[in-house]
Amino acid sequence: MDLVRLMLDELIEGEVVHAETYPPFYIAAAGAHSINMMNKIKKFHWRNRRPMDLRVHVILAAPPGFSKSFFIHQMMEMPYGLLTKSGIKLIYQQSTTAAGWIGTASRSRDGEVIDSEGEAQEHKHAIFGCEEFDGLFRKSSTEMIDALLQTLDDGHLVKRVAAKRLDYQTYITLFGGAQIEHFNLSRGLFRRLTCMVFIPTKSDQQALFDAYFKGGGRRYNARRLKKIRAGYIQRVRSMQHIKEITISEKFETWARRRRIIHYELPVYERLIIGYNIMKKSANNNGVLECTIDRTLVNMLHNQYKWRKMLKKDLRENMIIQRIVEEEEIKLGDLFLQMADLGLELDKARTVVDGMLKRGLLLITEKGKIKVNIGERETT
Repeated sequence: MDLVRLMLDELIEGEVVHAETYPPFYIAAAGAHSINMMNKIKKFHWRNRRPMDLRVHVILAAPPGFSKSFFIHQMMEMPYGLLTKSGIKLIYQQSTTAAGWIGTASRSRDGEVIDSEGEAQEHKHAIFGCEEFDGLFRKSSTEMIDALLQTLDDGHLVKRVAAKRLDYQTYITLFGGAQIEHFNLSRGLFRRLTCMVFIPTKSDQQALFDAYFKGGGRRYNARRLKKIRAGYIQRVRSMQHIKEITISEKFETWARRRRIIHYELPVYERLIIGYNIMKKSANNNGVLECTIDRTLVNMLHNQYKWRKMLKKDLRENMIIQRIVEEEEIKLGDLFLQMADLGLELDKARTVVDGMLKRGLLLITEKGKIKVNIGERETT
């Protein structure tokens, strides 16, 4: 049973915009979530003498109101989400903190240790949806952030907190969102996350507008949803018979051509495995043969493109994209459009001033602003 196709058909029928661009990453992450727990037990997929952690933590960077929580709800919302009633524990919170994620401890006046389990320990077998993921990194110490990264990496956390030594294994998978204005990939976060970017064009905004009206009265397909849930439960059971995972040589060829840096290779490998386990079961010999079809090729290309974008300033990308659409635009109109995308006037003005000074933008004789194509091509 092809669970990827079934899930995408359900979303497309429901008039979900960009159903074939962003949701496949959440679907692959769901497959990776379960196969990772099985790999921790049976240890069938190794990399450099270590059983590989196969989790796919997905995070969508987008302006406010542009699908950060929407896609998470499509997957997790009770009782209509694609992953509900599938055997996966699903937890959703709008935001959390680093301490709330990893846990902490304190002492009472009597000297008694009071434990406060974090999300990663309390919900260690869950997929955790967090709309404002970037809140984890606000006002957090370096040590707390490093501990948080351990939970996203191999899942084994060892840390001394105020009154206790934390030592636990977590299998939690993150579905997160972050506003473009706040997104920060410092301190090694980049190599732990599968990152998506949604900088909406005018046509995207029109498509979302149209989808609102087209989606009126659209209900879920009960028969398909039942089939998805039963299929996922059966797929997880079949994982017990996996003895080996093989990956198409096309992946190495693809990665070499793009000169993917070595520490980002696992991001792509986990995506490939998670996607394939949702497409099919292992063969009769217990081998999960990971192939690369057109949908997966698009996923790999998008991930590569988005990661390049994230290494620059997303706010600049957002401004350039909107000006290019207009060819040239009045500064006041640009600021109004940026406000619609969550970039406040003062911050937009600061970014634009910096781009003007660096020659990325030019002011025309008519007093409008345009992109300096020559400078843009060299940045």
